[in-house]
Amino acid sequence: MNLKKVLVLVICLLFVSVASAQEGKILTQNEKDSKIATFKQSVNSCPGGLIFGVYSINYERMIKPKHGLVARFDFEDILAKYSGDKFEATGLGFILNYRRHFSPSLKSFYLGSYARYRVYDGTGEDGPDEFNFDITEFTIGLNAGKRWVWSSGFNINFMLGYGIAFTETKVEEIYEAAYDNFTDKYSFEGPMLGEFSIGWAF
Repeated sequence: MNLKKVLVLVICLLFVSVASAQEGKILTQNEKDSKIATFKQSVNSCPGGLIFGVYSINYERMIKPKHGLVARFDFEDILAKYSGDKFEATGLGFILNYRRHFSPSLKSFYLGSYARYRVYDGTGEDGPDEFNFDITEFTIGLNAGKRWVWSSGFNINFMLGYGIAFTETKVEEIYEAAYDNFTDKYSFEGPMLGEFSIGWAF
């Protein structure tokens, strides 16, 4: 079973868990708020990324009442054609994110800082020739967002961030024009960070 199938399976199991958790007694608002306040961890995934070949999963843990740490893993699968030339690449990314919540709960607005490391390994075509390229990127930045949480544990998280990216690209000089044409249309690198995810808090 490849990584894509594993991630899709994890997302399906997440939905099943949330649906099962919702089958219980009807709670008052105070009971709901009390239950939400007990949640200190959350596992989330970005289903919208599947459309673009990006598979992402993250885990947040509240280490103090208003402080959270997030670890996120991304896998990106790229298959594209530009100017008749074919390009394929896979990318792996790891993000460590600190969040300062406005409330002592996962259900809160937050501000944070993040560090991201990404690597891409790809091949491209330049006419009859095929060439390899590698990209390494390290980004540090700030972010802001909000998580909505329901008493079932189901939650939605929205976050945007921006930082400074340090990038190194390895491609043979004779293929730089073809590579640049591709990256003008499909940008691997950049200081932006975003998340629109759904998940389960517990």
